[in-house]
Amino acid sequence: MEAFLAVAEELSFTRAAQRLHQVQSGVSATVRALERDLGAELFVRSSRSVELSEAGSAFLPAARDALAAAQAARDAVTGATGELGGTVRIAIATATDIVALPRLLGTFHRAHPGVTLAVVSTTRGDEGVMAALAEGELDVGLLTPTTRPSTVTIHEIARAPVSVVLPVGHPLCGRARISLAQLADADFVDLPAGYGGRIINDAAFSAAAVRRRVALEVVDLRSASAYVREGLGVGLFPVTGIGEETGLVARRLLGPALHWPVAVVTGAERVPKAATRALLEVFAREARHPAPRSGRRRVTSKAVRPS
Repeated sequence: MEAFLAVAEELSFTRAAQRLHQVQSGVSATVRALERDLGAELFVRSSRSVELSEAGSAFLPAARDALAAAQAARDAVTGATGELGGTVRIAIATATDIVALPRLLGTFHRAHPGVTLAVVSTTRGDEGVMAALAEGELDVGLLTPTTRPSTVTIHEIARAPVSVVLPVGHPLCGRARISLAQLADADFVDLPAGYGGRIINDAAFSAAAVRRRVALEVVDLRSASAYVREGLGVGLFPVTGIGEETGLVARRLLGPALHWPVAVVTGAERVPKAATRALLEVFAREARHPAPRSGRRRVTSKAVRPS
């Protein structure tokens, strides 16, 4: 069933094999054996694509529930031995530099070295990740939520103010603060539609009745600064999500402050496995006692002074 779920989620035997660290022929043979046992084909295969069959779609939630029950049995043993194992699948769809994710995962790994952490940078947007969490396809999501559906549980762990990020030499670099109106009709580098940060930015411009054009959409916010520096557009991001870059200027917004939250999201109707619960506690401690960010340099340019 693990092989079946991997193929169902990847819609590719090749990617499923890579995910499971197996050869493709082994994954194919395992799925064929399962199909023989069930008496039905679970996938519609062609030379170019793999899709779930009607039987496969019906089997999918039951397979997830069966594996969750198996994990619960393992957790019962874990309670007796104290050794955590298994895999925690974490989806990233936000400006993760707002929280020190490598440090947090390092803390978790040192405490629970037997747990495998699968970190996925998703292109599905917040709603897609929330749906995957509700279905049990993922264990934890790091998102910038703008809605709170009943199918998920949301715990905010950080919140960062948004700044205007400009390339050096931009006409607005000389200003200490910049209003949304001053950015009217400007080209922007931003996240794709459906991501929390993009939704927040779009809502702010809509409320201010200011038009803008997103000239470039990037999934990885950490790479956005390079595109801003090359003149493809200006940015509206938390500065912590940009990193230490030269050739850029960050300016505060004039008017009401704009913030992006970061939240840990889990499925509301599924009991988290023991390893997931342990990771959630690490995130919870970060929310209660965030580490100081001393030594973090803001994005600025010595060549430009605010007026």
